[in-house]
Amino acid sequence: MQEIAPSELTLKPQNPSLSNIEMGCNFQFSNLLIDDKALLEQSQLIQQLEAKPCPYNGIIWNYNFNPPRKTRISYFISQINQMEVQYIYNGLILRKDQVQGAKVKSEVLHNLEQIKYLFWLGDFGNDNFKVGSWKAIWKGEQLKHVGGWYSNEGKKYGLWKELIKDYWTKAQVYEVGGYENDFRQGLWKLIYRDKQIGGGVYDQNSQKNGKWVELCDGFWDYSQIISNGVYKNGKKIGDWNIFQRSSWDKPFQIIGGGCYDGVGSSKIGKWIELNDGCYNNSLITCNGVYQNNKKVGKWNIFYRCMQNKPLELIGGGCYDGVSSSKIGRWIELNEDFGGQSEVTFIGEYKNGKKVGKWDVLFRNYGGGSFNERGSVKNGKWIDLSEGFWKLSQVTFNGEYKNGEKVGKWDIFYRSQQDKGFKLIGGGSYNQVGSTKNGRWIELSNEFWFYSQFIQNGEYNNGQKIGKWLEIDIKTNEQRKEINF
Repeated sequence: MQEIAPSELTLKPQNPSLSNIEMGCNFQFSNLLIDDKALLEQSQLIQQLEAKPCPYNGIIWNYNFNPPRKTRISYFISQINQMEVQYIYNGLILRKDQVQGAKVKSEVLHNLEQIKYLFWLGDFGNDNFKVGSWKAIWKGEQLKHVGGWYSNEGKKYGLWKELIKDYWTKAQVYEVGGYENDFRQGLWKLIYRDKQIGGGVYDQNSQKNGKWVELCDGFWDYSQIISNGVYKNGKKIGDWNIFQRSSWDKPFQIIGGGCYDGVGSSKIGKWIELNDGCYNNSLITCNGVYQNNKKVGKWNIFYRCMQNKPLELIGGGCYDGVSSSKIGRWIELNEDFGGQSEVTFIGEYKNGKKVGKWDVLFRNYGGGSFNERGSVKNGKWIDLSEGFWKLSQVTFNGEYKNGEKVGKWDIFYRSQQDKGFKLIGGGSYNQVGSTKNGRWIELSNEFWFYSQFIQNGEYNNGQKIGKWLEIDIKTNEQRKEINF
């Protein structure tokens, strides 16, 4: 877990042995990745939570698929009477942490599996500083050699084995190295499947220096991508290359990269960058030129669905040479592009904002218009669901007003065998704020061809209330009842 800046508060688990059920959740999904940009210092977070729950953007990984598929969701953290912090998703409290006063570094959990399964065991000393040996518990069992020692002043020292920030079941990577007075020093190694996969050296100022091999963002079992190059005083310089491999027992192959200047880690010249949707057997690259760390001119998007297939040009567009804003006609990919979810967006940019009619294409279905102010949806739209793909073709049909959903919205579904879409749900939004109200029929998070589950219940100003029923529309049988 990543530690954030010092504050007046720290979080302490109420019970390290709490089970999934004891924490009040019964999820079949595994991973909620909280957007790093949403992280706040704990003192700022607590001030906001006193007024209302603080929203975060996250991702759920659905294990019904192989490899697991992700769906983006909203997630909340709420404080109760300055005594307790609650992690809340879909009306369910996943975890409760006691707030313990101390001028120490506080930790905010980064993903749903950590919220459910990760606890740290150790002692608190004077002023509630962590002291002595601390160990990590994962899914009720102690992780082998994970943890380390704190001084009487609450500072890390000696050999530590830490989890990467986005550690979860499919991304069990560890960082191993030494601390001195709470700062990383010397050689640190990245360990994956009991073998070193990367690492480098921290200097006396705890800055990266010399040759490093790092994990690319989002590294996991089905997306093993690394980069290597040189640091100077904590900044990337010179050539950096990007590598991918199809499985843990295969060699890495170079697939991209580019050059940094020698001053401030600014990208310059030609670059081949990767799209977030890269899996072991597929690849999406964005190819173009940087000028003073800004994209300029023509950028192309290439895709291959299998490792033995050639890259094909499937999208792209132009950036202006001043502000690096998108201009003119663009073909963009949805965030989960690949495999059975090859969805593209085609339309016009003006000064970096979407304008006019945009088509959302999966077998030529979807789309709507943006107003002239740019990137604000207006009028009738057909939106594709998060995770839209061959076996889960779900659309939302309704109207936007100044970027907000208003009035009646319908939910349609088409299976792989169906020629047309059929109405399976929907409800109404208020005229202001895209707030759901009244009776709604919406999809469960695990909705797809083999688990066609819907949930039926009532909203009051965006909040679920009363009794909600989950129904299997293939059998018309009730699966469970949820009370809010």
